Parts: sequence; structure tokens; C-alpha cells
Amino acid sequence: MRKGGVIQTRLKMSDYTGAFRSGSEKLPSAFTLPKDRIPDVRDQGSVNSCVGFATTNIMQIFNQIETGKRDRFSPGYVYGRCRDDADTYEGMQIPKALDYLRKTGACMEKDFPVNEEMPEIRSLVKAHPELDEMAEPYHIEGYEIYAFALKEKKYQSVKEAIYRFRVPVLGVIEMPRMNHAVCVIGWDDKTKMFQILNSWGEEWGEKGIGSVPYYQLERGYLLMDAKNTNIMPFEDVKEGAWYYDAVKKVYNAGLMNGCSETAFEPERAMTRAEMAQVLVNFMKKVDDVLKSGEKK
Repeated sequence: MRKGGVIQTRLKMSDYTGAFRSGSEKLPSAFTLPKDRIPDVRDQGSVNSCVGFATTNIMQIFNQIETGKRDRFSPGYVYGRCRDDADTYEGMQIPKALDYLRKTGACMEKDFPVNEEMPEIRSLVKAHPELDEMAEPYHIEGYEIYAFALKEKKYQSVKEAIYRFRVPVLGVIEMPRMNHAVCVIGWDDKTKMFQILNSWGEEWGEKGIGSVPYYQLERGYLLMDAKNTNIMPFEDVKEGAWYYDAVKKVYNAGLMNGCSETAFEPERAMTRAEMAQVLVNFMKKVDDVLKSGEKK
């Protein structure tokens, strides 16, 4: 029986507006990542570990870009490690898993080639603390959520992320009786289909690759790596600054601009006129959410 494994979490207002600015790229009507940017096809079997497979597939491409090596990361390690100690449920919450990947990273599949169901996988990972040291060099830098209330904007942002950064986007696909994590690797506007790499083995689709309608994409997540997914242009907003995440969110949501293309001037006082403009921008975002609700 095919498994999924996404436990959906409640969206916040910032999730509706948190993606990088869309509309700047002139996109082709159809696009697929080149073969060397498409991860290996693997099979999660009867385990609800699709999040572990999708995330480590994307990490495989990051590592390949940086090192030239096409090594696989362990989805079983992510499935067992990237959760709270009290978690016993099958499947994963994607934001929680990604927050852990920022801190703990993932080890290589050759070091932990195990894919078991919860809670057994959690016990197996905890029995091998040396894996944490192996995982330490391989982190993601962060992620952006594409969950715009206006579906066309959500689809556009996913396309732009794939096209701009040339890496897969982690997609949550709504399927009968499950939510499933996959790697979105392309699109076709004529058929209104996203092309995906699944984790159901080579017997699914065309050797593990297939298509799903746009409307089945519930959310998208751009995993960020320091060397190839820099989504904020400001040289004076450094990683680690207390305001870094806030500046990133308001800029990428379109609520605030920089003082120039490369400067945000985070320590400068804000004028009343600038505050008025920010509030107007925010009200437009809220209006988008309300309009989307009216269409459902």
C-alpha cells in the first residue's frame, strides 16, 4: 500500500505572504529541471516517510552543486531524528522537520540505510548518537513557504523558485486519504500540470517521475542552501542579526522595500509616510486572503 506521511500544520498569516517576490522572472510556458538537477528515484515503501525522502532528495542536489558528488542522504535518519522527543506519531510535520534540519542536518544514506516506521525508527536513531556527528556538516540554511491564499500566485511562486534557483521545490500534494510530500521539478501551463519526482519507486509513473494537476499542490517549500538560494539582496542585513528573519519576511512579502537595491539600512528611523505605506501593503495582503476565502 502506497504511503504519504505529511501531517499538515495550521497556516499563519506570515505563511500566506512569506515567499520571495514573484513576478520578476519571465517564465516559459513549460520547463523541467535538467537531468543533473533531478534527484535519484527512491522508494519509501510502506513507511510514512515521504518528508524524509523529499527533503533528502533536495539535499542531494545541494551537495552535488557544491561538491560534484551525487551522494544520497538518509531519509530514515530525518524521519527518526527531526522531531521532538515526545513525538510518537507516524508521518511528519514539514515545518518542524525543516527547523530540525537547520540545526541537526542529515547523515548519508550509506551510514544509516534504514527506513522503518515510527516509533521504531526513532529508537534506532537514538541508539546511534554517532550519526549526529556525521550529520553535522550537512544542514539546510532555511526555507520559505509558498502557501498564498490566491492559488495562481502560489503556483507562480513555485515555478519561479524552480526556474530561478534550478533546484526542486518540496511540494505537498493533496491525494485521496493522504497528504504526500514530493519534489516538484517542472511544469506545463498548457496541461496545467506540475512535474514531480515521487518516492514510490521506479514502477510509479515513468521510472518514478510523473505529473499532478496544479490544483493538487497544497503548499510548496523552497529549501535554502547558503551558496545557491540567497533570496535577500541586502548587504547590510547579516545572518545572525536579531532582525534578520523579520527583514527577510517583510521584504519577500512585499511589505517593505530597501533604501537601495543592496541596502536596507536597518538602523535608520522610519518616517510616518513609510509606516503608512507598510500598513497599506499589509492591508492588500489581508484582502488577498479574504478574496481567496470568498472563492472557495
